[in-house]
Amino acid sequence: MHISASAESDLAEAREWYKRIRPGLEIDLELCIEAATQRILENPLAFPEILPNVHKAIIKRFPYAVIFRIRKNHIEIEAFFHGKRKPGSWIGVLKN
Repeated sequence: MHISASAESDLAEAREWYKRIRPGLEIDLELCIEAATQRILENPLAFPEILPNVHKAIIKRFPYAVIFRIRKNHIEIEAFFHGKRKPGSWIGVLKN
């Protein structure tokens, strides 16, 4: 699994926000993201394709989704997207 720099930035921003809201909540977020990425690794085709070869997995308990691509030899996470953001605004982070 590869996580893009943009996705890493999304995740760092989310961790900080939840840490400010309630210390320790960022750990819950991290655990939920780990669970989602594990589900992706186990069965990536189980998640809806929202663009050609671009899939979305919802993160439980938090208003985030994982935007990812299935590559030949690995999964590439392109974004951790907050569900309240403008729909489709994550498209700009996609690279070929």
